[in-house]
Amino acid sequence: MLYKRIFSFGLVVSSFLCLPVTARCQFPNAEKDIFSPLKQCADSLRKAEGPTITPAEVLNILDSNPPARVSVALPVTIKKQLLSASALYQQNLAAVGLVAMCAVSNPLRGVQLNHASGFVITADGVFITNYHVLYSYAHSHSMHDWGTLLVRLGNGKVYGVRKILMFSEHDDLAVLQLDVKQETLPYISLAPKDATIGEAIYVLSNSDKQLYSITTGIVSDKYNQSMGGPSGVASFDRNLLSITAEFAVGASGGPILDGNGNLVGIVSSTHVIEQMNTGHPQSQMTIKNAIPVSSLQKLTR
Repeated sequence: MLYKRIFSFGLVVSSFLCLPVTARCQFPNAEKDIFSPLKQCADSLRKAEGPTITPAEVLNILDSNPPARVSVALPVTIKKQLLSASALYQQNLAAVGLVAMCAVSNPLRGVQLNHASGFVITADGVFITNYHVLYSYAHSHSMHDWGTLLVRLGNGKVYGVRKILMFSEHDDLAVLQLDVKQETLPYISLAPKDATIGEAIYVLSNSDKQLYSITTGIVSDKYNQSMGGPSGVASFDRNLLSITAEFAVGASGGPILDGNGNLVGIVSSTHVIEQMNTGHPQSQMTIKNAIPVSSLQKLTR
């Protein structure tokens, strides 16, 4: 067997050697330097019948009842020194991940790859992304497709996903365990409280092909919105921040940091406000939604 169920919720993926994707150029060609090597890594895994986590397996997990929270030994280090944007980027880049959702529907077409963002929060490889990232991976492929999830960190190292520790559709969060063996990873510290309206923030993400980029802005609002998750099964109230820092498709799950480099939020979604009175919809404003750090804290304590 390629994987082993360890309890009713989660998967274990055993060791598999995959060469690091080590492109570190300042202006990488996304397809050549990052996506193509990740596809080659996934294809080598497939041909060697190595460990994997398929869309069908993820779907099975998402259809289960997750625990209310997961015990994570979060570091107590909180950064207090105000940083320049450049210093903040350099100090946190290695903990920011590109989530590669790899699948093969037809071997003649090779590995298909969609990507999102995420970040490490503990030295032993606990990793955060959005619930809707896993949902998209599980539902965008046939139940019989081969697939796997890889995470490439900003330092060029690539890891498989060893477990899905928990998820929350309500909060649009997923907590993963990377397969790091005994390696110690760089991580992002969680701020002790949510950001305030007007506070300066920084987003590190992988919007489209602008990989490992940084944008800056402020927290423009904090609100509670009634909404449904991607499954459409339930409606619930979700605590949200709106921010002015830019992000786009591929940024889902990216970290939002305060001026000291502590996590204050997680990229989630966008919403376009349109003016409809003229009969011709006109986009007026794009609301950029984020999950506050307090929502992550309640799931990991």
